[in-house]
Amino acid sequence: MSVQRIIFDRKTHGKLGDDGLTEVQSCLYPVDCQTCGRPLGADTPALVINEMDSWALAELHHRGCRAAEWNAGPVITAPAGNTISWRAESALFPLRSESGEPSNCAMLIVNPSLEAVWL
Repeated sequence: MSVQRIIFDRKTHGKLGDDGLTEVQSCLYPVDCQTCGRPLGADTPALVINEMDSWALAELHHRGCRAAEWNAGPVITAPAGNTISWRAESALFPLRSESGEPSNCAMLIVNPSLEAVWL
């Protein structure tokens, strides 16, 4: 389930608005902090946006690890190590063959980035 509540700063709200924040929030999943790598738990995470010219990266952090902010400065603070969680699930998709017979197609559904999303 996507993150239900997030903490954000005024600049982020001003740039994204209510609709943009809702859309970003629906794409983020509260698994691990992108600073320390530990589970986010039940606390409301901080939303950090790192703007880099024509694109930006939205990430979830513990409030104690990093304050909510829109960072458009020349320095982007990246975590040491791999902190982004991912999930994969297999499924069978029902199809009909060329002859009309029922058939299945194996699929692998992957979410490569639960706590971060490119804007």
